[in-house]
Amino acid sequence: MVDVATLLLFGIGLGLRFFPGTFQAARIVLALDLMVFYMRLLQSFSVSKNLGPKLIMIARMMVDLLFFVCILAVFLIGYGVASQAILFPNETDPRKLFTGIFYHAYFQMYGELFLENIEGDGCSDNTTLIDLGLATQCPEHSWMGILLLCIYMMLSNVLLLNLLIAMFSLVSDYYIMSSSLLLTSDVMRISLFYGLIQSEQHLPPAEVKQFVLWEGINADNFITKENQKRQENIDEKLKVTGDRVQKILMVVDKMIGDSETGGKGGGVGALGGKAVDDRLARIEDQLERTNKAIDWIISSLSENKLSPKEGLPQLKQIKPRDADLEDYVSEGTDDEDDEVPTTIEELGIAIHVKSRTSPYPGTAIRRFHVIVSKVPWSVSFPDYKPISFTHSSVLAKPHWADIDLLALSKAQRPVLLFNQEDTVCKYNRKSYMGTYEVHDGLPINPKGRTGVIGRGTLGRFGPNHAADPIVTRWKRDRNGEVMKEYGKPVLEFIAIQRRDNQQWAIPGGMVEPGHQVSQTLLREFSEEALGELDKTEEERMELQAKVKELLKHGTEVYKGYVDDPRNTDNAWMETVAMNFHDDDGSVFAQLEDLLQAGDDAQGVRWQRIGSKISLFASHTAMLAKVAEIHKAAF
Repeated sequence: MVDVATLLLFGIGLGLRFFPGTFQAARIVLALDLMVFYMRLLQSFSVSKNLGPKLIMIARMMVDLLFFVCILAVFLIGYGVASQAILFPNETDPRKLFTGIFYHAYFQMYGELFLENIEGDGCSDNTTLIDLGLATQCPEHSWMGILLLCIYMMLSNVLLLNLLIAMFSLVSDYYIMSSSLLLTSDVMRISLFYGLIQSEQHLPPAEVKQFVLWEGINADNFITKENQKRQENIDEKLKVTGDRVQKILMVVDKMIGDSETGGKGGGVGALGGKAVDDRLARIEDQLERTNKAIDWIISSLSENKLSPKEGLPQLKQIKPRDADLEDYVSEGTDDEDDEVPTTIEELGIAIHVKSRTSPYPGTAIRRFHVIVSKVPWSVSFPDYKPISFTHSSVLAKPHWADIDLLALSKAQRPVLLFNQEDTVCKYNRKSYMGTYEVHDGLPINPKGRTGVIGRGTLGRFGPNHAADPIVTRWKRDRNGEVMKEYGKPVLEFIAIQRRDNQQWAIPGGMVEPGHQVSQTLLREFSEEALGELDKTEEERMELQAKVKELLKHGTEVYKGYVDDPRNTDNAWMETVAMNFHDDDGSVFAQLEDLLQAGDDAQGVRWQRIGSKISLFASHTAMLAKVAEIHKAAF
């Protein structure tokens, strides 16, 4: 293994050396390879009667050292975490946390005490100097840190290190004694036979018989030990177990016959017997045909506007026998590993989940099934055949929709101003995620495949910009005190219930052509959450002025791609989520009983922010970020 490592490192270093950009990397690899070559020389010492046992001792000591490190890690981490929590309780920089917990604790064991950090020499409480790196943060309770250091040094240096030395001494004594006895025994046997040969004398019959018996007993013991080692080997156990299972299957295969043919079973299926498997397969085929027929009926009723007002039912997903069939489309959620992101950080890097669910919102159209591993465009998927769908309301060419590029040939498609400000349509086609690719005049979803091409119910090819105003306040009890959960205050936000899918969501909407995001935030909140207030013109103007003043001072929560069920391969949702917090509740105190659902919503209410609330699209992740900003419960 060492030889393979040396040759592999040498080959890598030699290859990197021929390129100017990787010359320094080649030098590092070759230096490491040289170190391994020197260590390889230790094998030549194994033939020495003095150095050979030392190599065996080192190998045994490495095993003992591994167990010792596990014990030492408990003390090191315990001291490091306690010291960091006492000296710098409010530190959030991961690099400084790692240094305080692991780096300092490790080198303090060797005598580098870092007393200047514990006592606070040259420190400062000026955050500006600390951020610029001109000063270090002053520790809190430095006396407690020194006391912990004394206890830690006593345990690590005095107790644990001496324990390690004692372990090494025991191993050394054991192998020195064993090698001496082994060498003495071998020398005595060789001397005995050599002396007998030289003197041409023979042992008496009694002694010869006893000697042969002794040799036989030792040979049997040796063979027994080797057999035990081989049986304990995991590979040998697996081989034996596999042979036993194969024999059992052969016996069961002979015992179970085919009830339809009357012959012996040709193979044991999951339920036993080929006939049973065939019957189950036919039943599954019939169920799939029935499901397709029902889907066709639902689609026909929906297209002819004969479906109920409540919309299509939410059916539970039933996976077919082969999840890789080309014509299979998921009826609900995807694989078990698919989880909707619950944090902003996950939202920025996660593979979209809701953008691959079926049926498409408001229709009976099912997406082409795309498993998680096939979502990225960088992964080859030659069998990918997405469904083409653009809603009739979009094809009617309203002012907020593009022309239908898919209806034109590649040569006839006009060049839309993707990845820039479209001055012709007065629409921003830039993506918050950066530059996206355009193939054959069509933009490509930067998050990957969705199972649908076209625009669905979205108006624009490429990014469809939206704005989501997250209006929050503290949840208070009857006495006006802020409610708390696990020591953290509880937030609540204004939520609306969407008419298209009855899901609760953050009030928001699309950015109209020529409008700014700030205008959209005010418009959508007023339309969806306030509705038509039963107020006089003067009162309405006063409330709108307060709302407008509140919406001037917002905090950006998220800007980027939204995992929206309306997304397609050529059109997707992006949003800017802003948080507007009414800290004392004065602005919305008058709106407590006046929240009304607008045209796009069928319900509106103050909703507590929590992790167990099911919301539309990626809104849960946005609310998690809001709770983090205000240090509230989630």
